[in-house]
This record gives sequence, C-alpha cells and structure tokens, in this order.
Amino acid sequence: MAAALQSAPAADGPEMLTEARRWSAETRYVALSTLIQALDQELLSLPMKWDLLGATRDEKTVKIDRIGQRVGTLKALNSAWRVEQARKAERAAERMLQTAAGLGPTLAAFAEQNLVLARDLNAVTRPLATLEKEQALAVQLGERIRANHRREQAATEISALSAGLGPLLLAHRQALPDLKVYERKARELAQRIAEVNVRRLRYLDEAARVANGPAAAAELAAGLPPEQTDSLHETLQALIGQRQALLSQQLETEAMYLERLRKLRAAEGEVLEATRSYDSFLEKHLKDVVVFVLDFPSGTAGGDDLCDLLVVDG
Repeated sequence: MAAALQSAPAADGPEMLTEARRWSAETRYVALSTLIQALDQELLSLPMKWDLLGATRDEKTVKIDRIGQRVGTLKALNSAWRVEQARKAERAAERMLQTAAGLGPTLAAFAEQNLVLARDLNAVTRPLATLEKEQALAVQLGERIRANHRREQAATEISALSAGLGPLLLAHRQALPDLKVYERKARELAQRIAEVNVRRLRYLDEAARVANGPAAAAELAAGLPPEQTDSLHETLQALIGQRQALLSQQLETEAMYLERLRKLRAAEGEVLEATRSYDSFLEKHLKDVVVFVLDFPSGTAGGDDLCDLLVVDG
C-alpha cells in the first residue's frame, strides 16, 4: 500500500477519479497501520496474559486438590459413620433377641431373623471403603499400562530395531499384571454382583410386606397364643419397627455396595483390556527383535543375552 501511494498516478485517467483513488488508498493505509499497531500491542501483552492464565490455572488446581482432599475426608467420615451405625444396629438386635428369647418361639425366631439381617448389614458396610480404594488403584493401574503402551508404541515407530530394545520390552512384559488373576477376579465379581442382586430382591419384597406396620404386627401376632397378644403389643411393634429400620439400612447400603462392585468390575475390566492390548504389542515387537538379532552372528552386543532371556521366558 505504501508503494502504491509513492508511485506516480496514471496520466490518462480523470483527475477527480485519480484523487478519489488516492484518498481511498490513504484511508486503507491508515486503517492497516492502526491494525498493525494493535496487533503489535497484542503481541507485547501475550506474555503477561500467558502468565496470568498460568497463575489462574495453578490457583484452580490448588482449589481442585483441596476439594479432592475434602471429598476424601468426607467419604472416610461417612464410611466410618456407616460402620458404626451398622454395629449399633447389630448390638440392638442382640439385645432384642435376649428380650424376646423368653417370650415364646415365634418372637424369638423373628428377633433372630433381625439379628441375621443386622449381621448382613455389617457384612456389606465394612467393605465399602476397601472397594473404593481397590477401584481407585485399578483405575491408576489401567492408566499406567495405557501410558506405557502409548510411550513404547511411539518409541518403536521412530527408532530402528536393536538388540538392546529386547530386554527392555521383555522386562515390561514380565511386569504386566497376571491375566489369569484378573480373569478370575472378573468371574468372582460377576458372581458376587449376581448374589447381591438376588438377595436385594428378597429384601425389597420383604420391605414391601412390612411397610404397613400394624398389618405386619398383626401377622406376627397370629402365631402367638391369644392371651399374650395384648401384653406383647409393644414388643411386637418394636420388633416390626426394628425390622423396617434394618431393611431400610440394608437396601440403602446394598445399593452403594452394588455400585462399588460394578465400578470395581469396570475398572478391573479396563485393566484386563489394557494388559491384553499391551501384551500383544510387546509380543509382536519381541518377535521382530528376535528376528533382527538372529540375522546377526553370535556374539552381537545384547543379542545373546536377549536370546537367553527369551529361552527362560518361554
């Protein structure tokens, strides 16, 4: 644009048109100069903006870490509270059994069923925190395996084969999780989930039956001698109320238990999938390295050691 303004105007054009073209060119020149200055200022401010964005990111990262720590603390407190509540429920069921033991076989049997339910509640409450930790560890393991796979895949794509690569690949393959162990754990988790689902359906049916307290108490009283019904009314109500509370706690806790079992199963399934994929990759490239090594005479640096390792590894 500056060169156009410095050049001589066309001699054969009308003077007014030539002048108008020059004004237009000058206007565009000023506009472009202003834009260039604005872009220069933007470039000068970019390092400061970058630093500001970095500081904002660091601040938010710290906040996220604090939130994560708080969530972890709250989860631990909640787990401890649930365990304590389950223990209290079991102790209360034991006391109720002692009270009902001398009131006839019907009430004693019902109180014993409450105690069994309270123990079931403890059995699903205690492992909750452990299941969550196992799931977190499985997620970390899966991410680490996939990261190693991506890194070595990129390395083998840009570097030539060498005998020294073999022992490294072999060591990584030997460090992989045992596929048979995770396959067995997957079957065991599927079985546990199925068992809990069946038990949960039974508890849901029973919760629906005892939801009407007076009707449930009348059904339980039907097994008592008529002369005991009135005198044991409060005990009947207490037994039914205890059963309702235990069923409510059991169903709520079992829902959490099932969710964590499923999450653990999914996380370990991803570990299994990542391990199989990485193992196939390592096996293929180990074969390529072996072919590469066997093309060289005996005594090649690293080659004999690799062959010995592969014989041991099978």
